[in-house]
Amino acid sequence: VWPVEMIQRVTELTMECLAVHRRVEALDRETRGLSANLSSTYEEISLLNRLTQNLKLSAGEEALGEIALEGLEEVVPAEGLVLVLLPVVGKEEAVSHPARSDDVLLTRGECVLDARQIDDLVARLKLHARSRPFVANPPVTQDSSWPLPEVRQLIVVPLAEGDNLFGWLAAVNHRRGEEFGTIEANLMNSVATILGI
Repeated sequence: VWPVEMIQRVTELTMECLAVHRRVEALDRETRGLSANLSSTYEEISLLNRLTQNLKLSAGEEALGEIALEGLEEVVPAEGLVLVLLPVVGKEEAVSHPARSDDVLLTRGECVLDARQIDDLVARLKLHARSRPFVANPPVTQDSSWPLPEVRQLIVVPLAEGDNLFGWLAAVNHRRGEEFGTIEANLMNSVATILGI
């Protein structure tokens, strides 16, 4: 037969042990989360550094766009990435140097959008050179009025410098079916700003 004081002390020690165990588990989860966040942040900084290293006047816009998409593919969990470079001159305009007169579409991964669909979507959403990143996740993309049923999650950011619009950068469909958030949108916006400059 145990005395009441002994049972009470064992119970208190058991409760303290459980509390410590829960705290250790919480700290372990927090450490794993911080480690993943640190790794992601490193990848993002590395991408931005690579882009700024490749900002050479001799490098073409398309080559820089390819570098940006390659880097984004590593850090943005999207099934597909799209970069649309808009025409610089009209098809009928006479220019003394080579200039784009058609949209240029650069893609990475599984892309379900083409340049025309992006142009239509941008017009429908009334996006412009100074627009903030546009993010669409369910239930918006599940609504019957959503024009692109194959697009479940989307981020679109303008490729611009001031009021000068040069194109659009988009991430399509989250790899794990999750929602895109401000972290991905802000990173893509930073990349688009660098490309715009």
